[in-house]
Amino acid sequence: MGVAVNDPVTMTGGKRKTAVLVLGHLFRLKLASGLSNIKVNDKIALTSTGTIKSDDGEYIAMHPVENSDNYNFIEVFRPYDIS
Repeated sequence: MGVAVNDPVTMTGGKRKTAVLVLGHLFRLKLASGLSNIKVNDKIALTSTGTIKSDDGEYIAMHPVENSDNYNFIEVFRPYDIS
């Protein structure tokens, strides 16, 4: 995941380029069984049975999950420096 840090420049052929500050990585993680009610920006930790919501987590939830029985994965963001 990154953020554009300057105005994009249109190159020959219509393509655009810009400088990007890389902030971390995106992951798709399997939820622990029965996990639900994850909100955007919840901290997520890895366990042997899947991912859980935890204040000690190194990942940040990208979108809510209503029911893990219907939706067994969540996309998360891991910043380079979470401190």
